[in-house]
Amino acid sequence: MANVFFIGATGHIGSAVIESLYSQLPGCTITALVRSEEKGALLKETFPNIKTVVGDLDSADLIEKSAKDASIVINTAPDPTHTAAVDAVKRGLSTRPEKGFYIHTSGAASIWNTPDGSKSTGKIWSDVEHIKDIINLPTASLHVTEDNFVRALGDTMNVAIISPTLVYGLSPSKVHPTPITIPDLIRSMKVVNGGFTISAGKNILGFVHVKDLAQIYVSLAVDAAKGASGSNKELWGQEAYYYAQSEETEFDAFMRALVPVIKQHGAITSDHIQPINVGKALESIGERPDMDLKAWNEHIAMMYGTDMRCRSDRAAKLLNWTPKGPKLTDTLAEVTDVFFKRGIATH
Repeated sequence: MANVFFIGATGHIGSAVIESLYSQLPGCTITALVRSEEKGALLKETFPNIKTVVGDLDSADLIEKSAKDASIVINTAPDPTHTAAVDAVKRGLSTRPEKGFYIHTSGAASIWNTPDGSKSTGKIWSDVEHIKDIINLPTASLHVTEDNFVRALGDTMNVAIISPTLVYGLSPSKVHPTPITIPDLIRSMKVVNGGFTISAGKNILGFVHVKDLAQIYVSLAVDAAKGASGSNKELWGQEAYYYAQSEETEFDAFMRALVPVIKQHGAITSDHIQPINVGKALESIGERPDMDLKAWNEHIAMMYGTDMRCRSDRAAKLLNWTPKGPKLTDTLAEVTDVFFKRGIATH
C-alpha cells in the first residue's frame, strides 16, 4: 500500500488532505514533517495512526531521508523561497528503482493583475486551454519560480502542481482549522471599523472549499498508489497543473456577506463598507504574530483588489472532480465562530 511523506500536515489544507487520504486510501502509511513534538501530538489527536518526524522546510537531510522511504510526497506548505526542500524531495525520491510521485502546492496568485478594484478584466484562465501561457508566465509573478523548479524535476519523478484560489471552510486541523486569510481580513476590518474594498471592489476572486480542494490531492494520490507502471501518465508531468476553484464572487459582494457576521461578534460596530487603496490596506493588516512568511502582508493587500479567475478544467476532465462543498457565504458563520472562540490575535 502507499507510503506517503507529508509536508504541511498541520495546516488548514494539509489536515483536510490527510483526512481524505485515510478515508480513500485505507491502509496507507503517512509520515508527516512537523515543526515540534507539540504539533506532532496535536496531529496524532486527530490522526492516531500517523507517524511524525520533527523538522522544518530547512531540514534538508531529514526531508531527503523521509522522501527516500516514501513512494509519494505531498507538500501543502507555503512554497515561496523553499525550493531547497523540494530539491531534497527530489534527491530522496530519485533513489527509488521506479519514479516516485510528488504533489506540490502552488497558488493562483500567479495570475493576479494590478490590484485596482474598480473593475474586473474579465479574463478567466483555464488550466487546459491556457496551459502554455501558464507555463510561460513571467518569473516575477508569485509562485512561478517555484512552479518552474518543480516542472524541471519531471525527469526524476512524476510531478503535479495544484494551484488553489482562495481556500474557505473549516478544516480538521487543530492548529489551523480556519483559512489562513481570515486573521488579516478581520484585522483590516477592525482598523476601518467596518467593511472595505479596494476602489469599488468590483474585482472578482475565485474560491474553493478546503475539502473540495483536498479531493484533487487525494485523486492524484490514489493514482500514484498504483505505481509508476500502473498510473495514468496524463495526470503527471510538465502540463500537470491543476487550478482549484469552485465559485467566484466580487470582493464587494464577499465583504457585504462578511460584515454582518463580524459585527455580530463585536469586532466592528459599523455596517459601512468604505473604499480604501492598497497602501491603506497594507497599513491595516499590521503584523501577524503567528506568521513569518516574507512579504505576506503585501500579498494579502494585493489580494483585496485583484482579479483571480480560473477554471478547474484539468481536474474536471482527468479526475472527474466536481465541487460538493457548501457555498462560501454559507460557511462564514461557522468559520468565524471557531476563529473567535480560539481567540486568535487580530491586533
